[in-house]
Amino acid sequence: MYTYIRTLLHYLSVHRWPGLLWTTLILIACLSPSSDIPDGPPLPGFDKVVHIGLFAIWAGLWTGVRDQAATRLLPFGEVFLTGAALGLGIEILQGASGLGRSFEWLDLAADCTGAVFGFLGRRYLMENFLPERNSTR
Repeated sequence: MYTYIRTLLHYLSVHRWPGLLWTTLILIACLSPSSDIPDGPPLPGFDKVVHIGLFAIWAGLWTGVRDQAATRLLPFGEVFLTGAALGLGIEILQGASGLGRSFEWLDLAADCTGAVFGFLGRRYLMENFLPERNSTR
């Protein structure tokens, strides 16, 4: 299991396509007409849990990616601000689209919360499974 996690983390550190694919899936899911979205379980706040999960995975995929010169990992501020901008952009488009969706501040807060969780989770995994590659220089 340890070797599998190391291999997966290394792969995700050198390839951007998983992050780009997940970003695309988030955009498709969040900008689809509300009539195309299946009803979730009748739990209060379930929508916010979905947002947290989507953005936690998103941040987890992008956190370990090296910059273009491969000299450092993307820092927290870069990942968080990009996630917040993506969430804000989605909310603005939902509010302006006329697709039966609306701008919700709590969705944006859930997106930001998910970005923090994803960043921290990925950093934890990297520190414990790839300590030699955990440079933030």
